[in-house]
Amino acid sequence: MCGRQVPWENTKPPEKFFHLYNFPDFKIRITSHDPDYYHDNLFISDVNSALRKEVWQQSRFSDKVVVAEDKELAKRLLDAGWTIIYDPEAAVYHAHDLTLRSVFDRYVLFGIALAQGAGGLPRSRNWVAHRLGYIFQEIKFVLSTGRWWYWLPYSIAYELSKLCGIACGWLSSLLRKWLTRRTM
Repeated sequence: MCGRQVPWENTKPPEKFFHLYNFPDFKIRITSHDPDYYHDNLFISDVNSALRKEVWQQSRFSDKVVVAEDKELAKRLLDAGWTIIYDPEAAVYHAHDLTLRSVFDRYVLFGIALAQGAGGLPRSRNWVAHRLGYIFQEIKFVLSTGRWWYWLPYSIAYELSKLCGIACGWLSSLLRKWLTRRTM
């Protein structure tokens, strides 16, 4: 089971929007056969999660991924036939106050984790449309903050930092694998 992450009141608008968008106020049940693709299951997180003791002892986090260990574990649990429940009643305050450089660095690690196999959770078939919807909803949210002239350029830089970080991490992992094979 995992729960809702509520952003702090003073959280920067792009980070606040991420939490409000991806952590809904309704319950979601996911199985490997009948996944609910709510925003591509980004709400699956170990920030506030619970597992049966015997499941944790058998599964544990993988040492093979640098971040997104929660996504990798969730994929293995779904493949093993377990059900994941997202319950908004199990809420915690959680958000990061990162600089744009820190956002880039963090998402480089996510890109590396994707190349290491941390992805693989069920995704919607229309994930491009979901991403575009996210961007338009974020713009709408930022415009409602009252200081849109400041936060809109910042939000654009924030999202570009995430995108460039993921791309750099993913490509560096692929390049490292390629170079390793070439030198053997």
